Amino acid sequence: RVRHPKKLVDFRRVFFCCVLARCVISITHTVLDAEMSNSAFYVSKKEIVMTTRLTSLVVVLAALGCGSGADGKDGAPGEAGDAGADGEDGSPGSDGEEGKPGADGADGTDGEAGADGVDGADGETGADGADGTDGADGADAYDTLIASEYVFEDMYGCDQGYEIISFGVDDGTDGIADDGVLQDGEVRTVSTVCLPPDVDDDGVLNLEDNCPEDANPDQADLDYDGIGTVCETEEEEPLAGPSGSLYLATRGTTSASSQLYWMEDEAGSPEYVGEIGYALTTIKINPADGLLYGMERSYAADGYARMILIDQFTGEGTPASESIYHVGGSAWSEGGPYSSMAFLTDGTPVGWSEGGDFFVRMDLEAATATVTGSSLSSARHGMCVSNEDMVYFTNMGPMYVFSAETGYIGDAATVDFDTDLKGGDCNRDSGIMYTVNKDDPGKLYVTTSLWGDSPSVDMVYDLPDTPYNEFHSVALVP
Repeated sequence: RVRHPKKLVDFRRVFFCCVLARCVISITHTVLDAEMSNSAFYVSKKEIVMTTRLTSLVVVLAALGCGSGADGKDGAPGEAGDAGADGEDGSPGSDGEEGKPGADGADGTDGEAGADGVDGADGETGADGADGTDGADGADAYDTLIASEYVFEDMYGCDQGYEIISFGVDDGTDGIADDGVLQDGEVRTVSTVCLPPDVDDDGVLNLEDNCPEDANPDQADLDYDGIGTVCETEEEEPLAGPSGSLYLATRGTTSASSQLYWMEDEAGSPEYVGEIGYALTTIKINPADGLLYGMERSYAADGYARMILIDQFTGEGTPASESIYHVGGSAWSEGGPYSSMAFLTDGTPVGWSEGGDFFVRMDLEAATATVTGSSLSSARHGMCVSNEDMVYFTNMGPMYVFSAETGYIGDAATVDFDTDLKGGDCNRDSGIMYTVNKDDPGKLYVTTSLWGDSPSVDMVYDLPDTPYNEFHSVALVP
């Protein structure tokens, strides 16, 4: 017996197992030979040898474990044996089949951005370049102007007027550049377009409108000059002088027109203004528009009186109505002369017609004078009206007071000045009357207030350089 470090080996058993193994091998060869002679498949000799060897190895390994007894006690450790000789190298094995390609690997994650590089140092400043030469001066620029003018005439196929539009450059053709005025020589192009039929949209067609560019549905024309009141400018209206000043008109004849004079106040000297161009009986200022008017004598071509508008700066007269005819009454003539005239507070003209001696109310647009109230035989007279539209009528010396609404005069005079006053005018607030005298033409008479109980002549002023045909009427600027 030989002691194994772990087990005790029985060589008899080993020998028996080896014999048994050999018997197995012999039997295996006999079986395989018989099978090979009868089998339909072929087994190589090399495969038989390999099978025999493997069988022997199995038998040996089995013999080693056959009939093991119980473990004995461990013996003392033996001394280490010498190393065995290296075994021979085994023959190389056959090549294995190629493996299939592996699947693509997943993409790797992006790497982090690298840090910014350090800024480089600034370069040195270059030297300044040389100055360029000045450019030539540009040409002067001028404003472009557009001028527009409305012409209210039926022309160029425009039955309600047309507009002239001028385009030009304000380059000084008129001698002054950039003055904002487009002169003929500065005009470059002109075009014409028809106007809308009612430019100011007041319901009146352009060619029938007395103020076609300013809306005035009522077509009011207080001075009856054919131009609507709303569109008259100061240049077109002969405005009155300072308040309290006086205008005086001389008597006109068939051969000489009346002349207009002006006085700063009652104590001043008359200053010649100009030739009126019409023979007048009386003059008055209309409180509604502040303009000076006069009544024409019946020396006109048609034989009847007209209202005359007087320019207070030049004295020039312009007819403000057609000839005024009577309506009603029992006049011995169809119109005038109206030797006295005044204006009510609303601007309505009233007067005294010598054609039958009636008080009349005038309509200048219709050119009519409607007889109102009773009659009174008259000669030289004057008339003024208060703010309450009461009429103060002087008939030579006596004075009559009556309402403009009724025109009823009555039989008795309110007061008798006992002098031949004519053509007077009064201050509507104070009632003081300024008048001239038929018998003393070189004098201006001033009364106390007509609104008082017993008005009388208060002052008499000389009128130096009285013209040869005497002053016939006075108008006070309110």
